[in-house]
Amino acid sequence: MDQVHSVEELLQRAAERGMPLEKMRFFINENRQEPRCFGIYHDDEADRWIVYKNKADGSRAVRYAGPDEAYAAQEIWAKINSEIELRRAKAAPEGEAARRARRARTIKSALAVGAAAILLGAF
Repeated sequence: MDQVHSVEELLQRAAERGMPLEKMRFFINENRQEPRCFGIYHDDEADRWIVYKNKADGSRAVRYAGPDEAYAAQEIWAKINSEIELRRAKAAPEGEAARRARRARTIKSALAVGAAAILLGAF
């Protein structure tokens, strides 16, 4: 996986690759409060970078809080890339084994329906 060394570089790479960060629920340079999103921002008062995940229940998990922008940017970049891989895996065509199992279930169901129709027709 490639590395980013700043938030600006992260934004540039995302733009080059056409990543719709807001649609993916990743917010860069924003302290969002709504549930189910990730973000990174600079806390000017504490002079530190915050990488966070807002959970579905409204709670927040801070993945990083510290002075190292490069580390913070890489932390969120890694999460963006893992989300992309997860979405690709979910969208990928099913494997041959899964296709065979689904076909077998369909055939088995059809045979059961046919057998029931024959039995009901016999009475």
